[in-house]
Amino acid sequence: MTRVKVKPEIYFWMISESQIAPQDIEIKFDKLDQWISGELDPTFKQLQSFTNYLKIPFGYAFLEEPPQEDIIESEFRTLKNVMPVISKNLKDVISDMSYKQGWLSEHRQKNGWEPLFENILLETDSKDIIKIAQQIKDDLNLSKDWFENNKNPKEAYNYLRQVLETKGFIVMQSGVVGNYKRRVLNISEFRGFALYDDFAPLIFVNSKDSDKGKIFTLIHEAVHLFYKNDDVIVEDSVLKNANETTINRITAEILMPKEIILEQWEYAGDLNSQVNNINKISNRIFVSSISLSIRLLQLGLINNEVVNEIQSQTSLNLQKKSKQNKGNFWHDYFAKYSQSFIQEVIAATEGGTITHSDAFQLLDVKAKNYEIVKERAIQYV
Repeated sequence: MTRVKVKPEIYFWMISESQIAPQDIEIKFDKLDQWISGELDPTFKQLQSFTNYLKIPFGYAFLEEPPQEDIIESEFRTLKNVMPVISKNLKDVISDMSYKQGWLSEHRQKNGWEPLFENILLETDSKDIIKIAQQIKDDLNLSKDWFENNKNPKEAYNYLRQVLETKGFIVMQSGVVGNYKRRVLNISEFRGFALYDDFAPLIFVNSKDSDKGKIFTLIHEAVHLFYKNDDVIVEDSVLKNANETTINRITAEILMPKEIILEQWEYAGDLNSQVNNINKISNRIFVSSISLSIRLLQLGLINNEVVNEIQSQTSLNLQKKSKQNKGNFWHDYFAKYSQSFIQEVIAATEGGTITHSDAFQLLDVKAKNYEIVKERAIQYV
């Protein structure tokens, strides 16, 4: 029977982090005092049960020291130390992604990678939004009419995700915390976030969003990373910093270029015709109707009445998405993880750089599934 040693300070941190009353934990795990004192170590399965109950990622039990308490604030350096009260689910996802990013950044540096943004000459102070958007598209090799080669929003999202992955970005997505199916990520709380790193810039997208919504989040967060900023897209207005308006304008210009909008917009007088035209264009360029209506309003092509009508028509989109059938396990798994991340973890494991146990933690799989991940990874590139 394999037993696992965990440092006392890690036990204390996990208990505090769980926000569960200590007495309730002691009732559930009657040998907890013995584990902490070192008199008796838990078995592998007992430790898994313990971390599952506390809703703590299993890998954290093996840390040498507790994570810094202000991990969220330290990750989001550009938010001027102003953070709202966020859910444990969001906090845990950010912590997990930070852990994975940290490993990959160190791995890439050891393998001779250069900083991804070393030669980016983004004019941070420039007010020429069109120029900045074009600079980003040029760096990503993204053509003006990139959307023409994609059949639907899902295909378009996957295409843009691959474009970013090719550049060196890591794009993760999920609708739950880790593998905890009951810990669903609330789309009303956040749509995505970005963690900047010179070698492994990471974007996380809440997959509970619509495909068009995910496209906007993906590019929005990518723009933040070009500015070397961290970001989290939450509903709380306290996070609206001075750069957010600029970032949104650049994102809009990338996804809804003024030139293309003016080419496709049909100047119709009545409300229904304008709404129909907006829906038509949004389906062609793969942005939400509401995002396009706001863009058209900013360009002076429609008024607030049209925007309000679009909002009322699209209010049930996310509810409809939540009722869609779920895919099979492996399809969902490979949709969730960055393909670059999976391949680099496997390469490091097979090359003897990291242990298989490390790989299992990074890939969130059990030992029996590692070979499946290794064999199938190429199918989802």
